[in-house]
Amino acid sequence: MKIDIPILAGLLCVITTWLVRAQIHGVEATLVSTAIEFGLRGVGAGSRVIGEARRLLR
Repeated sequence: MKIDIPILAGLLCVITTWLVRAQIHGVEATLVSTAIEFGLRGVGAGSRVIGEARRLLR
């Protein structure tokens, strides 16, 4: 039960941020910018994981 509160708070923050973006830029631009942002974060996280794995395997 303790983990539910932080997850709910994080979800509320993400939804609020997305709604503000949608109000400022429009829904289509918000979807594209969110997809690009999450994609770039995923690429960054993936490159860090691969770099760490390469370092550990040496």
